[in-house]
Amino acid sequence: MRMSFCLLAFFVPIFVFVVVSGRQPNEHYHRYMLSDYRPQHNPRTQMDYKRHKGPVYPTDETHNKNISNTMGPLIKLVASEQTIPLKDLLVRIYINEKFHCMGVVLTEMLVLSAEICFINMSPEKYMVKTSDDRLHEAFKLNTTFYFRRDLELLTVLQFREPVFFPQIENGPFKAMMCNHVLEENSRALLTTYIRWRRSVYTQRTVVLALEECRRRMHDQVGKVFNETMFCVKNQKYTDDCQPTFGNPLIYEGAICGINVLGHNCPKYFGVDAYVHVYNPDDYIINRIEAIRKLRIENAIF
Repeated sequence: MRMSFCLLAFFVPIFVFVVVSGRQPNEHYHRYMLSDYRPQHNPRTQMDYKRHKGPVYPTDETHNKNISNTMGPLIKLVASEQTIPLKDLLVRIYINEKFHCMGVVLTEMLVLSAEICFINMSPEKYMVKTSDDRLHEAFKLNTTFYFRRDLELLTVLQFREPVFFPQIENGPFKAMMCNHVLEENSRALLTTYIRWRRSVYTQRTVVLALEECRRRMHDQVGKVFNETMFCVKNQKYTDDCQPTFGNPLIYEGAICGINVLGHNCPKYFGVDAYVHVYNPDDYIINRIEAIRKLRIENAIF
């Protein structure tokens, strides 16, 4: 009885409203609405409904954070206008037939990687697999590609024989490295080689201040994160540490950093750590030019 009364109380006002208003009952109403008709956004039930195009956003960094592709960014070659996809320069380093680290080819003779991959490792030879899945013998060299001479965070391997790429003209080549240390707020490309896909995952990122890096990694005194290193944002969440050691950071077509701590290792930090990579000769020339522009001699004399 009570249920019947509730139903009558619900439907009677709707019937009275339709009769009084003079409208035909074939128009659709929400059950909870006793006001003017509102569109249901479906052209099959509302003949006068017109779809509107969605907003078109500008194609910039803010709306296209993920720019991933299988080949990765293009790397410039020194003394040449030619470029080469990063994927062709990335290599996989094996020790005793076991994968250990990623690396990037600098010249037809040299490979740059992270020192953490080679701690307590002293094999007679390393096997380096290039993008065409060919294996090449290499041995370890003393590196000069780090900011402070007493902290060797990078490793350089040298091929037993020169390795040339058919897509690079004129045989010998040299991949471009930064001629300066990346500053805070510099926008770069974070790259990660995905082995099982044989592709390069690329995303835009920004360089953070040294103090912010140490704060996020809970290392305010700099026991681990020293002045030779820098970090970039990487909010991609992972449950486990991803050993992305040896993957390069790219800035304006140049190799400017090598990943030395992996991604979210040993836990989630939201940043990835790199060591500065630059051409020592270009760096010195760049600093001298900066000093010359200051015109210090005019202030002294």
